[in-house]
Amino acid sequence: MAVFLRSGPADVVACGQTTTFAGHPLRLSLELPDAAPFAVELVFEAGPQPEVKSTAVDDGLRLVLTGFDGPEGRGTALPALLGEVGDDLLFLHFRVFLWGETPDRTVHWTIYRAPKAHLSFRDDAASG
Repeated sequence: MAVFLRSGPADVVACGQTTTFAGHPLRLSLELPDAAPFAVELVFEAGPQPEVKSTAVDDGLRLVLTGFDGPEGRGTALPALLGEVGDDLLFLHFRVFLWGETPDRTVHWTIYRAPKAHLSFRDDAASG
């Protein structure tokens, strides 16, 4: 049985939850039928305040996540734009948790694909 997920104008292309292995980065590799493979690598660093630094790499993006070190979870407030595929946009939404004294983080993630023509962002979207 196939399951198709949609939220508003966006199709859920991929989603999941995983725990990193021995403190290593988490790499999400996405293969779409009409686009070149695209990857997002999440690199975790300890730090006092949450911060995200994005760097383009040959096959996608590297996100260095500093200060994502608590059990309460930190992540995107709104889906973050990853790039374009034809007339569509790709987005990533994630939340990172760190429980106890371990280098491993648990990550909940969703990748969306939405037609540019069907998107409208409101100024009050972040407020709920």
